Amino acid sequence: MFILSVGALYFIVPVRAQTVSVSNLQYSSTILISKQVTVGFTASFSGAMGNYMVVAVWDQQKNTYASGSLISSNPDSCTVPSEYSWAAACTYTSIARNQGTEDVLFSLTLSSVGTYSFYAVAGILDSSGNVLADTFHDNPFSISVIDQFTLTVNAPSQVPVTLDGVPQGPGSYTTQLSPGFHAISVPVIVQLDSTSRLKFTGWSDGSTDTSRTFDLENDNELTANYVTQYRLTLVTVEGVATGDEWTDSGATAAFSIPATVPMNGTLGMLGGKYDFQGWYEGSTLITTHNSGSIVMNSAKTLTAKWSNDLTEPASIITVLIVAVGAIVVGTIYLRQNKESKPRRRRTRRKKTETQEEQTKSESDTVVVPTAESTIETPTVKAEEPKTEPSIPKPDKTQMFCTQCGAKITRDSKFCKECGAGQT
Repeated sequence: MFILSVGALYFIVPVRAQTVSVSNLQYSSTILISKQVTVGFTASFSGAMGNYMVVAVWDQQKNTYASGSLISSNPDSCTVPSEYSWAAACTYTSIARNQGTEDVLFSLTLSSVGTYSFYAVAGILDSSGNVLADTFHDNPFSISVIDQFTLTVNAPSQVPVTLDGVPQGPGSYTTQLSPGFHAISVPVIVQLDSTSRLKFTGWSDGSTDTSRTFDLENDNELTANYVTQYRLTLVTVEGVATGDEWTDSGATAAFSIPATVPMNGTLGMLGGKYDFQGWYEGSTLITTHNSGSIVMNSAKTLTAKWSNDLTEPASIITVLIVAVGAIVVGTIYLRQNKESKPRRRRTRRKKTETQEEQTKSESDTVVVPTAESTIETPTVKAEEPKTEPSIPKPDKTQMFCTQCGAKITRDSKFCKECGAGQT
């Protein structure tokens, strides 16, 4: 037998096979000043019949039981002995058994800022109340008492963080805060450059609000989670392309454009169109389909290329050329026929006028009979004024005076206008 001293306690240790243990220790390593801290553990013992177990929280600095109270245990087997009524201690009255296991909770009150060191104590006593020292067990742990809590905020280095209305970032930082409610906010989008950005996905505690409040009751750590997004740029000189402009890194982005696009202007009206050839990234062909998708592990620029389809306009133009040619040829033919007929009529008129002049010339010759012989004396016709109307065309049923040109009937003996031929 030997004696073991722990603080002011002296344990007589007989050489026997007695065992005791403490496990599942639970406590808060940091608490706010004037708040109670709960210490819990499981105590187990195995000894001879008539032995029993005692459990307590021992303050190493004060060398005494910690100030507090027992708040949870098995009431059938645990009582607080009178000599320990002011301290956090419990004696298990288990004389009828030689082993047992108990879960206990002690509430400690710490009123000063600092760091405290404690033991979770479990020991075996014999029926006379003597502590069997060889079964005493202790397990040290520390609790810090503070008047502020530490808040750690994690965020990407490009992300600005605002805490209680004051900018704190960008990036991660640590600060001391009083307990209670605090406001924190981050942006939804952080633009890195024209083709990449960061997008907020949520906080580490499950909140998805970019602006929020939280209750700080102990040291806490919050992480603002972001995903990198890349931009898909679609380039085309024809048609309207559509697609997923911003896509998460590693995800696929969809894109699409019409397979054919009508041409502008006259060719488009005649059925001219552009046929889609393929999507190209630089000089590399991505796909010949007008719709597709691409993995966005970086920013991408896709260019749509086209070919001209003038088959339908060519057919229509050919028909139009033939039709216009036929119209032109027909017009020329009709015009030539129309112009040729008046020329023939003018020729006949000219011939008739020549014959009339010859007839008039012959009619102007007046025969004057004499006794000796018949002499033809030509009569010179006076020059007609330029303003006098031209002599009408001769008619087979119409006669004209050879002197004045007035109309006379075929059976007239003389001219009623000038009296020529009157006897």
